[in-house]
Amino acid sequence: MTDAELEFMQRFKIAHGRSWSGEFLLEQGSQKPRMLTLYSGWAVKTITLPSGESHLIKVLLPGDMIGLESVLRGAARHAVQAVTDVTYCSLDHRQVDDMLNIPSLARRLTGMLLAEQQRICERLAVVGACNARRNFAHFTLDLYMRLRERQMARDDGFRVPLTSIQLADALGLTTVHLNRVLRSFRQDRILTLENHILTILDMAALHEVAALSSPPAEGHPLL
Repeated sequence: MTDAELEFMQRFKIAHGRSWSGEFLLEQGSQKPRMLTLYSGWAVKTITLPSGESHLIKVLLPGDMIGLESVLRGAARHAVQAVTDVTYCSLDHRQVDDMLNIPSLARRLTGMLLAEQQRICERLAVVGACNARRNFAHFTLDLYMRLRERQMARDDGFRVPLTSIQLADALGLTTVHLNRVLRSFRQDRILTLENHILTILDMAALHEVAALSSPPAEGHPLL
């Protein structure tokens, strides 16, 4: 970044904060603009339908931005809840327009949004195929690549702080079906998930199940 860009980014960051596991960082429907960048810990993005059903739609990791939609659209269309204890940086939402006038930052933000759009399209295609094993394999590899980029994964796996209910919700499965899928992967010696530790035993086989020829898209964190 240039000196001017670095100066802007320092103005953009206005405070640091912490939330405990289970606390909401963003409430669905909130009219109060709030922008954050997650610094440490895991969070989840959820959406509650008019019927009252709540669904987990994304796992958030350090570097992910929270609340941009509430700034651009005037209201939060989803909620964000801490899975673990988290730390974050609060951003000055009043300076979003100024940020978009800095070409390098605008390109970086656009890259993040395009990568997110591609990820959503890939997940919809996989979930729509109604193959639970492929669904789980794709989800696992997507999460693995994101964690590896943040140096939060080992070569053969990573820690998963999600509960079985949250994990099943992220996949659109019941916990019973999820356990069947995990058992099949364990029996095939492809992966195991025990005590929140996911261990990949056969990376090539996992890619084959996921039907991936290349890693899922990932946009670089803005901050």
